[in-house]
Amino acid sequence: MITKGEISFVKSLNLKKCRNQAGQFIAEGLTLVEELLSSNLRIEKLYATAPWMERHPDVKAKLVSDTELERLSLLKSPNEVLGIVNKPVARTPLKMEPGLVLALDDIRDPGNMGAIIRTADWFGVSKILASSTSVDVYNPKVVQATMGSIGRVEVVYGDLMELLGHCKITHKIYCASMSGSSLFKSKFDQDAVIVLGNEAHGVSKRLDSIIDHFITIPSLGKAESLNVAIACAIFCADYIKVSK
Repeated sequence: MITKGEISFVKSLNLKKCRNQAGQFIAEGLTLVEELLSSNLRIEKLYATAPWMERHPDVKAKLVSDTELERLSLLKSPNEVLGIVNKPVARTPLKMEPGLVLALDDIRDPGNMGAIIRTADWFGVSKILASSTSVDVYNPKVVQATMGSIGRVEVVYGDLMELLGHCKITHKIYCASMSGSSLFKSKFDQDAVIVLGNEAHGVSKRLDSIIDHFITIPSLGKAESLNVAIACAIFCADYIKVSK
């Protein structure tokens, strides 16, 4: 049986300030929880229904009924299991690995952030830099949208100008811009950072001085713009094609 205190605590993790205080976040659903069980993240507590526990006899979890899971869940349709996961401890100072890094300037939409993290995971990008104004990666909607990739991609928050300044020692910095050079006529360096900007306003002008190259995905139709997560996937695919 779950207590009112447990319900209150789980619900509180919908708020960023409570996630920061507890150092924990929520993961819900079959795919997401099972992906995180095989990641380096530590799941502090699991609430699961009988069918899930029968399929995972070696995993410690608290048995709950479907009704109790509904009371805990932030989803409209809970799916068998909910986990309380410890946030990873940020590594300091920032350590840059060779290869591709993504940098996000003021990305606000949880769905876009989750899709970008999942895209990074698909293309083997293990690190994302994010401005402090970007949506929290541990927002439940972001976590859900990553489909487990949040357990394999490190997201570092901070002043993006400072973070990019650190990157510039070893990496060339490319910026997505409507007025940039054509992606199809450009070539990424092996060690590259691609900066993607806010859904409505793009990358802040204050970052212009640190950018090495401005690039754009040429439009062949009449759409005003591309979704930032889709643009991210195109840039990553092109990087793989020309750098390998």
